[in-house]
Amino acid sequence: LESNGARAISLGSGAGERMLLTDSETMFQSHDPVVHGVELSFRREIDNLLVCTVAEDALRFLAGAVFQGQNQNEARHLGAVDAVVCCMRAFCDDARVQAQCARALRFLSCDHSPSQDCVRIAGGLELIVAAMQRHDTASVQHWGANALGNMAFNNAANKVRIRELGGIECVIAAMLRYPQGLGLQADACYALGNIAALSRENQERIVLGGAVEAVTTMLREQATDTGIQQWGAFLLGHLGYMNREHQEVIRRSGGLELVIRSLERHSAPARVYARALFALARNCKNNSENTMFCVARRAPTFIVAIMRHARNDVDVLAVATQTLAYLANADP
Repeated sequence: LESNGARAISLGSGAGERMLLTDSETMFQSHDPVVHGVELSFRREIDNLLVCTVAEDALRFLAGAVFQGQNQNEARHLGAVDAVVCCMRAFCDDARVQAQCARALRFLSCDHSPSQDCVRIAGGLELIVAAMQRHDTASVQHWGANALGNMAFNNAANKVRIRELGGIECVIAAMLRYPQGLGLQADACYALGNIAALSRENQERIVLGGAVEAVTTMLREQATDTGIQQWGAFLLGHLGYMNREHQEVIRRSGGLELVIRSLERHSAPARVYARALFALARNCKNNSENTMFCVARRAPTFIVAIMRHARNDVDVLAVATQTLAYLANADP
């Protein structure tokens, strides 16, 4: 891509190649100085639009190519992370390009600590947060939150940097701004859960930002949405871990009650059960009040029923066994 306009750009597309040929110099022929000035301005707008469109298409193709781990190593070896960060910096005013950049970085860094570090070192975290602050569109907020969550997964340095940049506040703001965007809400919970994991400072910032109230509202209003139930419980589990004050906040806000209700529904996917059990275990450990609360609402009965229903799911059985062990310590 040339920064001052596209000339001949070839993009791969499924069955073959799509060739986009532009030469804006030949599009305008007027010799009138005034008209020519208008034409030059219009030509620049067309060139910018073409370049942005091609960049968006290329990023969408890249994100699709590395989705679910496919072609990730080859793309990383070819310098895809640096290329996407450069593109994000160059097209900071284009919301569609920013959304696709965040999406591409999310897949390129998935479960790969060196790529997560590369994004941070290249300034990618700053650019993602800046995009979320600059562009109030659902796609930018969605993929920005998703990318930040992926960058924070098992990466202590990125968790600190996201907090320093105000990324936590950006994700919570996106949750509050788009209450009907269920995919965005689920991704925001996923992101905040990863950012909060094993970080006392991030836990505090997230709770102070109003995330507990926001997620309990979602769990209550979207009781049948598996994404909301799964990642909402995931967030509550990380916020309550080894934090007695947060465990109390979660119980008083209705979070434990809502998680128990999700266990009562026997038609949910196993991943919803696993996250709900995770939330109960994290919020009942060393907390007799929360433990008694769950026992009084028949949580052990629901957990045993789930163990029978998911008897072949090792992950569900493991977390269910752990949760029952915590509940068994309830005071009579």
